[in-house]
Amino acid sequence: MNPVRRLSLVLVGALAAAASPIVLLAQEAPESPEASGAFSEAELGALKPIDAAIARFDALLATVKDVHEKAAVKNFLDALKDRRHQLRPGFDASISDNLRLDVEIEYQRLVAWLAPLKPTRGNRRDITIPLPAVAAAMPAKAAALTAAETKDGWQLLFDGQSLKGWRGYGRKELPKLPYGWEVKDGVLHAIAADKKSGLKFDDFRKGELITERQYTDYELLWEWRVAKGANSGLKYLVTEKRPNAPGVEFQMADELSSNNPNRDRLHDTAGFYAIIAPAKDIPLKPAGEWNTSKILVRGNHLEHWHNGKLVMSTELGGAEVKAGVAKSKFKDEPGFGEKIPGHIMLTYHGDEAWIRSMKIRELK
Repeated sequence: MNPVRRLSLVLVGALAAAASPIVLLAQEAPESPEASGAFSEAELGALKPIDAAIARFDALLATVKDVHEKAAVKNFLDALKDRRHQLRPGFDASISDNLRLDVEIEYQRLVAWLAPLKPTRGNRRDITIPLPAVAAAMPAKAAALTAAETKDGWQLLFDGQSLKGWRGYGRKELPKLPYGWEVKDGVLHAIAADKKSGLKFDDFRKGELITERQYTDYELLWEWRVAKGANSGLKYLVTEKRPNAPGVEFQMADELSSNNPNRDRLHDTAGFYAIIAPAKDIPLKPAGEWNTSKILVRGNHLEHWHNGKLVMSTELGGAEVKAGVAKSKFKDEPGFGEKIPGHIMLTYHGDEAWIRSMKIRELK
C-alpha cells in the first residue's frame, strides 16, 4: 500500500479514455470457477459490484506506462483480487460489503491522486498525497447482521450510528471530552489528541469506553485500522476494580512504519499485550488498511486471530500467562491474566484509529 500512496501518475486524459472500456470489461470478464452454481443468487449479486470495481482497476492498470508505477498499482490490485478470491459460498455479507467499499474508496483515492499533480520524474517519489474524504461522502448506514448470523447468536456491539450500549470506564455516562471515541461516517473513530497540549496518560484514559454488559465465554469479531505510527488496543475481561490493569489487551498498532528491528514484540499487534508475543509470521497490513481480528474466550482457553490466522493461543491463569505476568508491569496486580466475567474496552492513547463491524457471540 505504501508505494501506491506515493503514486503521482499523469493520467487524467487516459482515465477519461479508459471510462468506456470499464463497463465492457466488467461485462466480458469470464465467470469465475466458483460461480458455476456454488454461490447463491444473492451472493452472486453481492460479488457483481466487486468484480466491476476490480475491472476498473484493470482498466487503469492498462493505461500506466511507467514500469515502476505499473508494478505498484499491480501489487495493490493483486491484493484486492486475492481478497475477492478468498470469498467462499456462505460468506458473511458484511465481508463482501466491506471489500466492495474498500475497492471503491481506494479506486477513487487513486483518481483523486492523478488529477491535481503533474510532477516531474525527478520529484514524484517525494510527494505524499493526503487521502481525500471519499468515505465522508458516502452516507453512514446502520450496521446489520445477516439472518444466519442472528440465528447463530451473533449480537452487534456497535450499531454504526451511536454509542448505545457503551459508557465511560468508571462512570455511568459517556465521556464528554474534546478527544476520545466518537461515531463518524458509520465507524467508531478515535480522535487524534494534541499531544503538545500537556495532556498526560491519565487524561487519555478518561476517553476510554467499556460495554455496559459483561461477558464470560464468547467470540468477538471486529475490523479496525490505525493511522501511521499509531497505537491503540481492545481490552476484554475488564474489571473496574483494578484501574491500573483493567483487562487483557489485544494490541492494535502500526508496526510496519517502525524503523526499530529490535522492538519489544510483546507490544506487537494481536499479542497478549506485555505478556505473550504473537506469532512471527502474523499477517500485518500497512497503516490505513482495514484488519479483521477475532478473540475467542472459552473457559480458560484464549485465542487471538488476526486477518484469518491464529496468532496467539494460551490458557488464562496458566503457567505461560503467570510467567509473563511475573516479568511485566502487571506483576503486582492481583488476578491479572485470570479468567473473570468482564466488559469489553476500547482503549485510547491519543492516536487516531477506526473500528467497524464489531460483533460478539456468547458461547455456552
